[in-house]
Amino acid sequence: MRVLWYNWIRRRTPARRRGGGGERRAGGDGGFTLIELIVVLAVMSILLTVLIPPLMDYRTQAAERERGANESAINDAIRQCYAIEGRYPPVSGETGLDYLRDNYGIVIKPESYHYAYAIVDGSPVLRVERAVSK
Repeated sequence: MRVLWYNWIRRRTPARRRGGGGERRAGGDGGFTLIELIVVLAVMSILLTVLIPPLMDYRTQAAERERGANESAINDAIRQCYAIEGRYPPVSGETGLDYLRDNYGIVIKPESYHYAYAIVDGSPVLRVERAVSK
């Protein structure tokens, strides 16, 4: 009974409403048209334009957090040296931080920034400069 009812409805429904029959593409291979491909590429380019800047911003934020952590570690080591030895650490090496690195175990990752330590008028000064990207 069900099959008869289905065939009866199918005969009375136009082919364009059933989704078959009348609307064939040229060539008949069932591929995508040029317009469909252009629309997909346009949508993808819009999505990439929206998504890429925030991803690049995360890298900048990570470098800033690393700089802050390095500055904090250096300042803590300077304070610790002053508390233990009663004087500021001597300036040694290329950046002035070798004494702190050797005696207080600070670990600095200078990929993004260059750090330079000096004593000016009896006070420690830490200079931080953005590294030039290669």
